[in-house]
Amino acid sequence: MAMLAERSLRPLDMDELENSVLFKGVDLQSVQGLLKESPLLELERLEVLIEAKQSNRFLYLLLKGRLSIRLKLTLDPMAIIGPGEFVGELAVLDGLPTSAYVIADTDCRLLALEEQGLWSLIHHCPTVARNLLFVVSKRLQKGNTLILSGLQLERAYTDFTVLDGLTGVYNRKWLEKMLPRTIERSQTDLSLLLIQINDLETYIEHHGHQAGGYALFTIARTIRTWLEGDENIIRYSNDRFIVILPGTNAYTAQRIATQLRYLISICDVVTLENDVYPPATISVGIALMSRQDTSATLIAAAESSLSDAIFQQLVTRMELEPMVRAEKRHQLNRNVKEVTVEDEDVTVNHEVAVLEVLKIFKKTMSVGKIANELVAIHWDFDNHHPRIVVHEALKTLLGEGVVEQVRGDFGAVQ
Repeated sequence: MAMLAERSLRPLDMDELENSVLFKGVDLQSVQGLLKESPLLELERLEVLIEAKQSNRFLYLLLKGRLSIRLKLTLDPMAIIGPGEFVGELAVLDGLPTSAYVIADTDCRLLALEEQGLWSLIHHCPTVARNLLFVVSKRLQKGNTLILSGLQLERAYTDFTVLDGLTGVYNRKWLEKMLPRTIERSQTDLSLLLIQINDLETYIEHHGHQAGGYALFTIARTIRTWLEGDENIIRYSNDRFIVILPGTNAYTAQRIATQLRYLISICDVVTLENDVYPPATISVGIALMSRQDTSATLIAAAESSLSDAIFQQLVTRMELEPMVRAEKRHQLNRNVKEVTVEDEDVTVNHEVAVLEVLKIFKKTMSVGKIANELVAIHWDFDNHHPRIVVHEALKTLLGEGVVEQVRGDFGAVQ
């Protein structure tokens, strides 16, 4: 068991065991005395409960939360343990080192049955023995087969050296072997994303090499989670990944790239020690395969897209525009409330509202666009057509000489 910090824990409530597989059909009051010496544990998210290739003397009953079983800390879970289930029994029963890691996917509460206490339960309660035997037999048939097949698969990958050791995704050797085949058999659109981490060296300088490594792992995991079954991610270089998207046109690839940029930008980098670092950010180049493309030309096209400053600015503007417009409309709504008059005998000041639109958006705007912004914040047009109201307001502003100020300070009015 990993070293866990001492915490002040509330005592075991026997009701917490009602859904336990181990105590199914057992009179819980009859075993209460046998459990009173068993320690309770609380884990925080990403704490390691069991380490691979270590001795283990405890069977852990999960009372609350979720655990995952992993061959390596950087690989995806092989199995999930939920409330009422238990883990660690095989090492207790056979005395052999553990075969995998067990990690808290969420905050967890557990009851730890030490080897001697477990055997006392088995001796005094045949139903516990039956339940334990049933679960162990199923796990020997399925769970251990899964672990064995995972180990065999890992060895096969290692033999061909096609996995990146840090991130767990495919490496450049796999790409050189498989991308030509993918291009050759593609009957429909094929898109390729070239993803570069922005200023990775600066990130490492600020937060350290460990944070940089976890940032790479976090980005790879985020991308891999988003991809479909026939889509693949490859670590192409120190700070770059390639994503292969079979059957994906340029428009869909752009949408995927935009979504990945957003997801990664909000995903904190969390270590297994529960240290939290700020998210990294990425830039994305996009290439759509043509019939004449080879692996080299397709990657070159993505590199060209990545280095095209105008294209990257366009992508960024497309992503930020909704947020920027929403913020401006929020500001407009706040400002025009100050000029909204609740007294029905006083005319609503449309001129001031139009002027606020021009001040806030600070760009060339037609009568229709100004009207649209006021409609979006539910401006009261007194049952008149919005464009007519805006047109009349602009005429008034022009007569007062305000439009000339608008043109000089805030942008022309069409």
